[in-house]
Amino acid sequence: MHAGGNEDAQNLGNNQDNVRILAHFGCASTHPRAMLHSKPEIGSVDKYLTSMIKGLITDPAMPLDFVHAQTGGPFYSARIIQIKTYPKNVYKNTNLIQKYKNSGLAIDDEQKVKDARNEVGFYRLRGYSFHLYDSNTKKYAPNVTFDAICHIYNFDMELRSLLFGMTCKIEVALRSRFCEALLQKNDALIYLDPPIFKDKKNFWRNTATLSSEIARSTDKFITHNYDNHDGQIPLWAAVEVMSFGTLSKYIKNLSTGKDSLYPGLAQFYKFTSAKGNLAAPSLEMFSSWIHAVVVLRNICAHNSRIYNRSLANKAQAAKLRPAKSRSPPLRSLSFFACHEIFTTF
Repeated sequence: MHAGGNEDAQNLGNNQDNVRILAHFGCASTHPRAMLHSKPEIGSVDKYLTSMIKGLITDPAMPLDFVHAQTGGPFYSARIIQIKTYPKNVYKNTNLIQKYKNSGLAIDDEQKVKDARNEVGFYRLRGYSFHLYDSNTKKYAPNVTFDAICHIYNFDMELRSLLFGMTCKIEVALRSRFCEALLQKNDALIYLDPPIFKDKKNFWRNTATLSSEIARSTDKFITHNYDNHDGQIPLWAAVEVMSFGTLSKYIKNLSTGKDSLYPGLAQFYKFTSAKGNLAAPSLEMFSSWIHAVVVLRNICAHNSRIYNRSLANKAQAAKLRPAKSRSPPLRSLSFFACHEIFTTF
């Protein structure tokens, strides 16, 4: 057997930058027990791959052959793929600063620009100037300064911190209320009961995800149940290791209707409708609220840009009672109204 060959290798030419090697090792036998007992010597693997790579660099026409594979023994394989050079140039500090000056960006302190590149990165900062840059003319709007872009970045950083704090408060309250709603059945393991969920396939998917989250946890309240309760994890412990995304999927999959547990959760989130009545959100509406908050929370947690960004996942509108002020009536559920509803006890 062999991977590649003279023709493939010759097609690569002598350009080492275009060569990427993917190496593998395993067992020649397909029998699982043989694979378990086969332990290739890492030193021999390193030695083989090193000689193979050296051969490619010094002799691109060298064919790549498998070593002899014995039953139950190790084998090594490699394949070569040709990758294209990325079309854009890599700029050093001086060249990049001049490039931005040529684009009309006013830069007064070049050292500040260099510091920003090391601490933030030019690529990240560019996201805060899209609305100030004309991609057709390749020019910034008149009087745009590097300092102004940095001010926008700092504003976004503070905004993200505020929003993250709000989403964390929403998440913690939701965990507690979800737990209270399900414990109406007086069953600590109710979350493992398929009948309370509408889609059984999604129930098992969510259960598998939660099982992995529990297995990864080293928290005392989890290991305590391993040691003292045969590994059974009560709901109030399970919700503490659920990711926000997993929690949202559990709620979205709750059954509705007679004798369902969802009304026990929805009653925490009633709002005053346009007619002046207290109304509980439908599961579809409530799920859209949670999903929107989860997306926003993840953006904040990963330090992504909030400023001048459209979110694809929007909360379903709720018609609220007009505000008693001269300001326009509130007809849709803003994030801040959503935050007030989520966290009001």
